[in-house]
Amino acid sequence: MRMKVQFDAFVAAIECNSTSLMRISDFGFAFVTGTPRVFKSIDTPYAPLMATGSKVPISSDHPAPAQLVDAKKAAEMLGISIASLYSYVSRGKLGRTEDPDTGTSLFGVQEIQAFISRRDRGKRPDRVAIASLDFGLPVLESGISTVEDGRLLFHGHDAAELASQVDLETVAALLWGLPTARLETGVLAEIPSGPFRTGFCGWLVQEAAAHPSRAFWPNSDVLHHASHIFQTAAAIGTGSPDGRVAVHERLAARYGVGQGDVDLIKAALVLHADHELNTSTFAVRCVASTCANPYAAVLAGVCATMGSRHADFRAALDIIERYAVTGHYQPPQAGAVMTGFGHQLYPQGDPRARTLLDGLGSRPHLAARMAVVDDLIAQVVKETGKLPKNDFAMAAMVHVLALPVELAEIIFTTSRLVGWMAHVLEQYALPALIRPRARYRLVVEHGD
Repeated sequence: MRMKVQFDAFVAAIECNSTSLMRISDFGFAFVTGTPRVFKSIDTPYAPLMATGSKVPISSDHPAPAQLVDAKKAAEMLGISIASLYSYVSRGKLGRTEDPDTGTSLFGVQEIQAFISRRDRGKRPDRVAIASLDFGLPVLESGISTVEDGRLLFHGHDAAELASQVDLETVAALLWGLPTARLETGVLAEIPSGPFRTGFCGWLVQEAAAHPSRAFWPNSDVLHHASHIFQTAAAIGTGSPDGRVAVHERLAARYGVGQGDVDLIKAALVLHADHELNTSTFAVRCVASTCANPYAAVLAGVCATMGSRHADFRAALDIIERYAVTGHYQPPQAGAVMTGFGHQLYPQGDPRARTLLDGLGSRPHLAARMAVVDDLIAQVVKETGKLPKNDFAMAAMVHVLALPVELAEIIFTTSRLVGWMAHVLEQYALPALIRPRARYRLVVEHGD
């Protein structure tokens, strides 16, 4: 058979016969050393590539799903002309898919609705303030990380590229503004006892109570304590106090990860070092704005990760393991949070998930277990149009490598505290207390 796939940014023609298929990175065809394979998602009616501005073929053998509308309907929904609609596409404000047979442009309903919501928020200041708390407009300035054109940037560096080049200690030095190229730690005298979260939280509570507020500390002392927090978390998570060995190497040794897969652990650590003003980071900054010490601020961040709406790797792993047994995906009920798929900041796909899933999919020795993940992704994309995000990819990693889910939690917390401490340092330099207002609403209950 012959197939042509066209992209907004470039045109790639792929010729393949019935015995050999190739994948272009994401959720299309796969380049694999050894036996070529293809993601099941290529057979679905809606399999968007995780790349900004991609055109995605939709087979004429399948009807377009309900989540897609043509240009005329999209323009009507937005209240604009078709010319303006394509102007939005060219400026990266809206994504677009294309049927390669008919050339018809199709637009995602959910993306249009999200765009309308963002656009209309600015018409009322009170709504702008409320909406800012839910993936809305930026509420403070930061030079640590940002999401731009579908990429996650750390101090202007692409996080996905860093994940293949450096370790977490190097990212810590970058985000903390250290004069050295890499955070250097020594040997910890004692490792707090208990499971990771219990041991780390208990230690943070003790240290927070034992140290004064930040008002009495110079910046050099804050950096010293930041390094101490990082070193302790790494020691508890890896079971090794030797900070001279990189965290990913200690974790791999503790959990028996093969030498050929250690780079996956390193990539996961780097990719999760920071992510703008997410819930846990906002909690950290609020506490830091009171001039509480770094131990108290980081503790707030750890507590925020205990909720089911933030970094819930166990729920994502449950979905994978249930699918491995039943071969069926059960979508969440209407109004319920969808675990593992559909990140609002990445309408074209989460680059953290793409990096980890591509890394898993490129290893022939993991192909059998990865096939379950591929099939699940294909079914979810077909039924919902949503792409996997980082928590699903992390759960997929521990599933494919046959590792305990606790490892995903250790990776996330140890990695993210690098970003938390960068935000603590940034917040300490600001004079203001983070203190938003609430809009008072009196609820009157009427008796019989």
